[in-house]
Order: sequence, then C-alpha cells, then structure tokens
Amino acid sequence: MPIITFAHFVYLFFVLAILVCIAIKKDPMVITLVGLLVVGIMNTHSLVKGLQGVFNAIYTSAIGMFVIPLLIAVVIAFSKVLRETGADYIMVAPVKKLLGRPAISFWVLGFTIFALALVFWPMPAAGLVGTILVPIAISAGMTPLAAAVPLAMFGHGGATGGDWFLQGAPTVLANTSGLPISEILATSKPIVGVSLLVGSVVAWVMLKRSGAFNGEKSEAAAHSIEATKMAPFTAVMVLAALAIDIYIMVTQRLVGGDATYLLGGTILMLTALICLYEFKEKSLDKFIGVYKEGFVTAIEIFGPVFIISAFFMIGAAEGAGSVYGEGTPGYLVEIGQSIAHSGAVNIPLLAVVQTLVAALCGMDGAGFDQLPLLGSMAKALAPAIGANAVPLACLGQMVTIWTAGALVPWGFLAALAGFCGVSPIELARKNFIPTLCAFTAGTIVTIFLM
Repeated sequence: MPIITFAHFVYLFFVLAILVCIAIKKDPMVITLVGLLVVGIMNTHSLVKGLQGVFNAIYTSAIGMFVIPLLIAVVIAFSKVLRETGADYIMVAPVKKLLGRPAISFWVLGFTIFALALVFWPMPAAGLVGTILVPIAISAGMTPLAAAVPLAMFGHGGATGGDWFLQGAPTVLANTSGLPISEILATSKPIVGVSLLVGSVVAWVMLKRSGAFNGEKSEAAAHSIEATKMAPFTAVMVLAALAIDIYIMVTQRLVGGDATYLLGGTILMLTALICLYEFKEKSLDKFIGVYKEGFVTAIEIFGPVFIISAFFMIGAAEGAGSVYGEGTPGYLVEIGQSIAHSGAVNIPLLAVVQTLVAALCGMDGAGFDQLPLLGSMAKALAPAIGANAVPLACLGQMVTIWTAGALVPWGFLAALAGFCGVSPIELARKNFIPTLCAFTAGTIVTIFLM
C-alpha cells in the first residue's frame, strides 16, 4: 500500500477545488493551472521546472487527445457543406418520422450509438451518429444537451463499460487479474445492464421534466434552404460512403483509432469533393472556410479540456512520469489504492470502496489505464472476506470507463459536446445524477453477485 504524504493531500485539495468549481458553474481553469504549478514544484523541487511542467503537461495532454478535436472540426465542416447544399435534409428525410418525437428520439439515439459503439468503440460511433441522427433530433425539438446525454450514457457508459463484442477491457482485466474472461463477460452483463437501465431512465425523466424535449422545432428553417441540383446525388453518395466505411470496419475489424481515422479521412475527402462540384470556382475558398470554422469550434471546446485533462493525467504514474521523469508518483491513483486498502471488512463496504476507487481512476478521462489496478484489487481483496472477485472486478471496469466517458468533461464527453454543440461542463452536470443512480444500482447488483 502506498504511503500517503502531504503532497497527496495537496493534489486531492486541487481535485476537490476543480470539482467544486464545476458544481457551482465556475470556470476551473485558473485553479487547475495553479494546481499544475504546485504539483510540478512538489515533484521537481524547482520553480523553473515547475513552470516548464505546466506547459509540458498541457502539451502532452493535447497531443494525446488531439484526434478528438480534429475529428470534430472535420465533422462540423462536413455538416456545414451538407446544410448549405440542402443534402442534409434529403439524407434524413426517410428517418425523420422515427425521430420526430424528442422523447422517443432519446431512446433511438441511445440504442443506435450503443449498437455502433459495441462494434467500433464510442468515438467513431459518435462521429456517425453526430453527423446523421443528432441534427434530426434537434430539428424535431430536442435540445442539443438532451441529444448529447443518451450518447454518453449508452455509448461510453453502457457499450464500452461492458465491451462484450470487442472485449478489449475484459481482456485487460482478465490478463492482469488472472480471472477467467468468460466469467467477466457473463457477470458484467447484469451489472452494466441494470446500471444502464436505471441511469437512462433517470436521465430521460429529468430531461422530460426540465422541458428538454420541448425545444423549438426548426422544420421551417430546414425547408427554407433550397436544395441544389446535385443535392440528391450528394445525399446518396454520402450515405453510400458511410455504409462502405461501416462495412470495412466490420470486415477488417477496425476499431478505436483505426476506425476513427477511416471515418475522418472519408468525411474530409467527401467535404472536399462536394465543395469542388457544388461551389466550382469558389470551391477552394469554401473548403478552407468551413474547415477553419470547424477548427475554431473544436478548439473553443477543447482549449479548456487540454488544461483540465493535463492535471488529471499527472495523477497517474504514467502521465506524471512523461512530464516530470520516471519514478514520479501518481498521486490520484495512489490515493485510490490507499482507500482500497483502508480496511473493507464486508462485501457492501468493499463494493462501495471499489466504486469510489474506480471513479477516481476514471477521472483521467481515459478509463482503461487503471484496469489492471482495479482487477488486481478485486483479486486481492474479495477472497480475503470470502467474496467472489469477478463481480467486483466487473464493477470497477464499468465505473472507471463510465466515469471517463460520461461524467468528466475532459475526455470522450468533450467530443460528444463538440458533435452536439454544447458545453462539456454543462453536459457533465446533466449526466451527474443519472450516473450516480447508475453506479448505485450497479453497486447493489454487485453486492448480490458477490
């Protein structure tokens, strides 16, 4: 068990300060920068190196997640071109009735991204859904924030929290803990399933009560854009290209980054091609114009995200080592380890501790890095009190991945916010209570399974 020092409490103070700022709707950027400087000085014992560490941490964080704002920029540029030509309306006309009622659209968006994220992982799935379905739901009266919630809950929460098709997370968990992967896959289904059911129902009820399904319809605006002569061809070409992408992803088993690169490259080339035959002599200026607009929007969203993500990145030994040198402690993870070994003497308490530690580990915005820790904890602690380690490991897997993708506004959630045109912090606030209910339900199920 790691020894908790004064430095750990300093780091924890800034973590809590950041979370309080988010809760009271204040921008945490300045506090985060101060936290980066203080932690850097503690790690290096030098003001100069501490200042260097601030920028280095943000740079390292930005490099690690730059693919997300890049994809958002490309998708936004693509959407603008489709809208200006009227092709977007033609594309969505066949499914407009299905998404015509916002209260139902919530579930359509959720189950669609759930199915896609199981096969391709959430980022390319969000790109597909954000390009085609989200604009329809918003035009039918669903607020952008309401459209983003089911994408987070079902995409990174449910689908990736279980990861039953690609089995990336269960494989890591099994390999590092020695638990059978077949048992992990089977046991995670009721835990994730009940959690997703409870969380999504709570989210739906909260959105309905807040009037998020009663936004202004933009049907008239959609009809006011006169489609060009080539718009029908564009619509068919785009849908065919995306269908081919999906086919390639399935047949060649492209997942994660590889699937994202294929989708991003396809969308970028489609945007350039449409500009060429729709805007002719103005095509070059049109393309760079929409591309810049997309990038401005993406950086507006991710500028703050890079900073907050940097602070939580150095909370793990890997991230801290990349900034301050090998051997630098990861304060956040060590705090979690200390909590886990603090004396859980019964099954309910052990399940609650696992949930808390997994949530802390997920605050790095990734969710996968600490799966070995969570699996090892379950294997070490559960048998000591005569409990089954598999449900405990599955709970840790779901909670850490769900936290990283649906709760903290500096990971996958920021990408969803970009696709839907909302603030990542506002989306995190909207997801907080449903996620808390989901974790409570998952913890209760785990207790019974242990």
